[in-house]
Amino acid sequence: MSRRIKWAASLLLPLLILLVPVSESFTAQMRLFFVVTLIVIAVMAFELTPMIVPSLAFPLLYIITGLAVPKVAFSTWLTVNPWMLIGGLIMANILNGTGLLKRGAYWGVIKSGATYHGILYALLIAGMVCNLFIPGQALIPMALITYSVCQALGLEKSRESSGIMLAGFFGATIPMYFFFSSHFVMFQSVGMSVADVSVSWLGYLFHNLPVVPWAFFVVFMVSRLLKAEKEINGKVFFQKELEGMGPMTSREKRAVVVCIALVLCLVTNSLHNIQPAWILMLFVCISFLPGINIGNKESVEQVNWAFVFLSAGCMAIGEVSNALGVGTWLSSMLVPFMSRCGNTMVLVCAWLLAFVMNFLMSPLAIAATFSAPLTRLAMDLSINPLMLYYSMIQGADQILLPYEWPYFMVFFSFGLITMRDFFKIYSMKLAASFLFFILVMVPWWNLIQI
Repeated sequence: MSRRIKWAASLLLPLLILLVPVSESFTAQMRLFFVVTLIVIAVMAFELTPMIVPSLAFPLLYIITGLAVPKVAFSTWLTVNPWMLIGGLIMANILNGTGLLKRGAYWGVIKSGATYHGILYALLIAGMVCNLFIPGQALIPMALITYSVCQALGLEKSRESSGIMLAGFFGATIPMYFFFSSHFVMFQSVGMSVADVSVSWLGYLFHNLPVVPWAFFVVFMVSRLLKAEKEINGKVFFQKELEGMGPMTSREKRAVVVCIALVLCLVTNSLHNIQPAWILMLFVCISFLPGINIGNKESVEQVNWAFVFLSAGCMAIGEVSNALGVGTWLSSMLVPFMSRCGNTMVLVCAWLLAFVMNFLMSPLAIAATFSAPLTRLAMDLSINPLMLYYSMIQGADQILLPYEWPYFMVFFSFGLITMRDFFKIYSMKLAASFLFFILVMVPWWNLIQI
């Protein structure tokens, strides 16, 4: 599709919504809101401009068209989401700069035996550790580590390289569903404009505890479906690489102390009631103090600030839609149908909604668009909104095409994952995930009475 056609589709197709008649419940302001929002989402989806443009366009157009005042359009910056993201990105750069992440990954690969199966599980565990210290920001470090493993083994695009890269991706992403991270905060922060629903770090882990063994099952599935066609043993190489890094530096040791203190504060946040986002930001600041000094100028300069603004811009969708009553309007249409379905079916519908919308929108946009109305729906049906957030997060994790999730494109861009292997793993993962959600997660949430 040519660039002109993409621009025409982005600007003209949303205008068709203006043909929809307004009513007492569906107001002219709501109609204009959908037009403006879909235009910007289309421009973003087709990647017609740099990322910063739609990031600024969301709040700007809402203000110019009179849909919202600046206090509402920019209210996202008063929530934890952008600050959780900023803290995670800077901390990821800090730890990556110390060499601690690479040292830990090499050590884990060696301990696994450096065989194909051992490397897959080592990458999963490495991703879990990364997400523990840098919640939701393990993607770039894990992508670099996973790629370096493939390079060290001399792998070109093959079944082995696909398996290793996919294991690294699952290690970076699946832990976000049981370790409190900015990924969850995206859904929660928009929903909080409707209902103040919070959860502690340990509470989030407990609610999603079955996902821990599920992560190992997913990597097991990779090892079975993408069996190595040749023997892999890189133990000697990785031992040399680890020895080449020398003994642990003073900076790395200070980073270990900071990480331990960070985790302790996150685990005990139910005692001191300080939001994980503020804890993360605090430790970012501590990392630059004299005597600690594990961060540097590059740790801040290398942050993808456009992504931060995109996150905040997408969050404005939910804030403005809630102010206009869009959530109430959607809830009034969905409640009569869903109230007859039972709580389990409501959660299944939320999972399916996130999965289907993933074809058209990023997880960030899904959170921004649907969190508020679904929170309203949950309140109307006397369901804890957390269960709907968890359902949408797991539904949005299912993709059938690489472009559906920008995070995956980071791993895919290295050119070591074949499309055949991608489809094989993700089609099986989709079916298994749906069964896991219905047979394990929903009964678990009912059992612990969220």
